[in-house]
Amino acid sequence: METLSLAPFQGITDVVYRNVFKKHFDGIGKFYTPFFTGIQKDNSKSLRGEEISPDYNDVKTIVPQILSNTAEEIIRFANQCKSMGYAEFNLNMGCPFPRVANKTRGCGLMAVSTR
Repeated sequence: METLSLAPFQGITDVVYRNVFKKHFDGIGKFYTPFFTGIQKDNSKSLRGEEISPDYNDVKTIVPQILSNTAEEIIRFANQCKSMGYAEFNLNMGCPFPRVANKTRGCGLMAVSTR
């Protein structure tokens, strides 16, 4: 059976949207969060809000997403997600916005691999 996923739309598909959608509609197997960045230390402040907190999200269907080009930050994010009960996370490698790509994040990661 195929599973549909709900991709994030920054500023629109927040925790409230996802929870209301899930309450009223069936068929979505995974809901991706808007991306997180700046995970500079363990228990980062940016990972203590409603967007990722298991108190507001069903960890079985929510997939936290990171936008980073730093292995240490990605590993830190993965460990923090795991400690909150998430079984997976998503590394955003497709965001085409110039502001993101110019920082070698999202689709800008591809430029790094060709150097």
